[in-house]
Amino acid sequence: MKRFILQMLLPIFAVLIPESAIATSYRIDLDDASRVTLLIGDQEYTEAVNGLNNIDMGSERYLRVITNSGNLFTEVTLIDEWYQEETSWLDRIATFDDGRQYIDLYSTFPEDELFRIRTSGATEARSASFTLTIDDPTAIVLSRKEQPVELTAGANEVKFDPTTEATVEILTVSKPLYSVTHNGTAVKSDYRYVLTVADGDVVDVQAKYPDKDCTVTINVTGSGAEHFISSMDIDGTPAFNWAAPFTVKAGTDVTLRGNTTEYEVVNFAINGTQAVFSNPTTIFIDNDATLDIAVRRYASFEMTVNIDDPARVSVYRGYSYNGDKLDLKAGDNIVEVTRNTPILSVVPAEGCYVNTMNIGGYDYDPYELQIAPIMVGSLTDDDILTITTAEIVRDQNAVVYVHNLDLVTDYFKFKRGDLSEVAMTEGYNILPFYDRDNAFRIETGSPVDAVVYLNDEPIEPQPGSFNYAPTLTDGDVVKVFFDYMPEIHDVNIEIDQSLGNDVAVTKDCIRTIIPGNIKATTHTRLTFTGLSDKHECQVLVDGNTYAGLKGKEEVSFTVSGNHKIQITEVSGIAEIGADYGTKAEYITLQGSRLSSRPSSGIYIRMLGGKATKTVIK
Repeated sequence: MKRFILQMLLPIFAVLIPESAIATSYRIDLDDASRVTLLIGDQEYTEAVNGLNNIDMGSERYLRVITNSGNLFTEVTLIDEWYQEETSWLDRIATFDDGRQYIDLYSTFPEDELFRIRTSGATEARSASFTLTIDDPTAIVLSRKEQPVELTAGANEVKFDPTTEATVEILTVSKPLYSVTHNGTAVKSDYRYVLTVADGDVVDVQAKYPDKDCTVTINVTGSGAEHFISSMDIDGTPAFNWAAPFTVKAGTDVTLRGNTTEYEVVNFAINGTQAVFSNPTTIFIDNDATLDIAVRRYASFEMTVNIDDPARVSVYRGYSYNGDKLDLKAGDNIVEVTRNTPILSVVPAEGCYVNTMNIGGYDYDPYELQIAPIMVGSLTDDDILTITTAEIVRDQNAVVYVHNLDLVTDYFKFKRGDLSEVAMTEGYNILPFYDRDNAFRIETGSPVDAVVYLNDEPIEPQPGSFNYAPTLTDGDVVKVFFDYMPEIHDVNIEIDQSLGNDVAVTKDCIRTIIPGNIKATTHTRLTFTGLSDKHECQVLVDGNTYAGLKGKEEVSFTVSGNHKIQITEVSGIAEIGADYGTKAEYITLQGSRLSSRPSSGIYIRMLGGKATKTVIK
């Protein structure tokens, strides 16, 4: 089929034929099918043969070709027969951690295109070698076509395929190398060396630096400069006396941390060469070094922070992650804020929250106070920030029911309004909360469909997402179903008048309900609880005895359809016993019907629609 015809017809095919019905075949020319494994999606293609293969891709678009252990690709070429062009895809080959190579093939016009794949055993293909000498093999990683090569101290013979593996890479593990030479010529780099090698080449790597003392001098100038450097590490070990020159060995890292919240670095030079001071900044020492740092204190202004209880909250100058925490007392505090970062960050202590916050007549909305750190920006001279705090008391309860949680363990999240996560288990979960936990966030993005109910009414996700944001009140019930659509059932609950108010009915572990007709989703739990020791009852479900209910016991039942549930006192079975015949039948005090007359014990005897308590000896 000619390409321009295909391009004209594709839009028509896309309309008339479902995507799943369009079959695509890739043509693959293999020299040795035993050396590779082919995957279509996650399914192995087992019919590959030497020579030409027409592989039906179904709805998949990528064919992964993996070399079996001990083999290499020597050629991967895309042949475009329409344009009579050949393009090498060797640069697209990647490598697994175990050394196997792989490539993902994709054909835009499979009727015109062919992939030619040639392979070889690794031993045969790696016909060339070079020598790499290293004093400390732990200091580098040598990669051959993304595959690390194991090295030992001294000379290493590294074999490679001159066609596909002639480019090798040396990565330093942490510090710059002292020297790298290729056939006697120095190679300049810091952390990554890319070399093109040939058979017989010699690469010499010296990671260790000579045993040489280097003097480091740090000069900090500017107003208040002595307070700029907050800490110094030498090869990760804290050091404190930076003001006087000190000596380190060549190959040492010196790390400085500065107070960049209050100071601006206006100039930084290493041995007279301009550099950039980051915070922290690390200088690699291989010779004597003089560090010149000129700083300028940022202009600042004063404002007031009024707080009721500083133990319940931390206030930081600037961004909280810089750790510049203000030392506050209850009441008014005069604090200094830099003009370049006129920001305070407020972080509640564990178990506490910011109740109210006001600045310049603006009262923060409660929802603005939920997620820490709470940023207060655009501060100016003489501003007054007033903060009141409170301890979290989760004195309300809701219930969260989760169905098929095992299908979404890596996706489902239930979060409070402050984005802290609440752990959930399969089935019913009691959720203590307080008003500031609203609105909750339910994240259901997963491979399966989800539906969410609030008090048995379905709710919709937030627009354009798989997230739900219910606002809960005391006694609410949230239900989350994965890969399951529950039905809404009619359940009629009748309780004998003789029981008065001595039997309570609870729905979904939390909602006390009035007997009568109710609606309930599939899997709703109904609990019947005796409130007095003076009754012996039975629970009938759809006319059949379900369980006995004695004294202050409780019985739970899970809704699976439309049901009629009756709770009767055992001594009052006569009211519902009209269906019994003229033959005497016996029922235990727990409500179970017996198939024959018992030999002894206390039972309810049913005869002619009447019930009497009988002692059988």
